[in-house]
Amino acid sequence: MTDIDKSLEWIVPNSQDNIRIYIPGKRKLIVKVSGGADSSIMAYILAKYRHDFNLDLEFIFASSVNQHLPYQFQFAKGVIEYINSVYPLGNYQHVHNMNRGFDFYASDQDLLTNPIHENSSEHILQWAGITANP
Repeated sequence: MTDIDKSLEWIVPNSQDNIRIYIPGKRKLIVKVSGGADSSIMAYILAKYRHDFNLDLEFIFASSVNQHLPYQFQFAKGVIEYINSVYPLGNYQHVHNMNRGFDFYASDQDLLTNPIHENSSEHILQWAGITANP
């Protein structure tokens, strides 16, 4: 590991494996939020990180809403609004699209986030909380 600014490192203990967050400088983060527990927790952790460690972070929340689960956008929007009330997010965006699900799920998510990467000259980091769906 290279030298890092330890004041920007946060290690979140986890029963499976610790989550290590280190995001230096001014960055944009794409955070995929479906409104479910895993993505909501990840968004909350990143908002807390921004609040406690690096106020220069900007969020672009992305919700690729499965057409078979149309309520996802409303849940995701509610989660983001709640997080913003606890840890103010500054200027953030919330983009979304409809996702056909099943075999199209991954490609439809890419249709949502690829243009963000392609239309920016900045290095954008992408985060997602993914469930194992036991």
